[in-house]
Amino acid sequence: MRSFGYICTKTGEPGAAGVESELVALAERRGVVLDGVFCDHITAAKRMRPGWQDLLRELRPGDQVFLPRIEMVGENYDEVVRAWNVLRREKQADVVVVDFSALDTRGRHSVAEIFQSDVMLEVYAFVKMQERERRRILQAKGIRQAKERGVRFGRTRRQLPENFVEQAARFQAGKATLRECAQACGMPLSTFYNKVKRGRSD
Repeated sequence: MRSFGYICTKTGEPGAAGVESELVALAERRGVVLDGVFCDHITAAKRMRPGWQDLLRELRPGDQVFLPRIEMVGENYDEVVRAWNVLRREKQADVVVVDFSALDTRGRHSVAEIFQSDVMLEVYAFVKMQERERRRILQAKGIRQAKERGVRFGRTRRQLPENFVEQAARFQAGKATLRECAQACGMPLSTFYNKVKRGRSD
């Protein structure tokens, strides 16, 4: 029997190294030394999970998989339930969800115990995904309200020098070179040129 960990981080969450160290420590507290930890990082543009596929190829019946949280294996309820079934039924592995002790299938292999674990997983996954959706809605509402109050998001725009308009006019009229005007404003050549071309005065 071997023991593995799986983590999947997303943009804005703690990095994989920190989560991995925490998972290894939590497993050791349960008397388990992990044989390896498979990691993925997904973004809005990159949804593939090569680490998850590597884990599935490695698993043998009787192996153990430690997950920090059940959300690590799926973006929504259906994905979580599907991943659980792959681990439990197809791979015949035991699963330990660290942040919910009731989802520890080790030593629970009778029909009744498997059924109980499946039901608990479905209820727990449903509640977690509902919480995530509620947070997403509240966040979107908060952003919308902030925008209505005039709050600006993203990088603060740098104020242009007071003499920018004057120097831009000199450059456009051919009365001075790009370098001369940029230096007069204390700006890099490319920045000055781009601002002039975009007609920016703020």
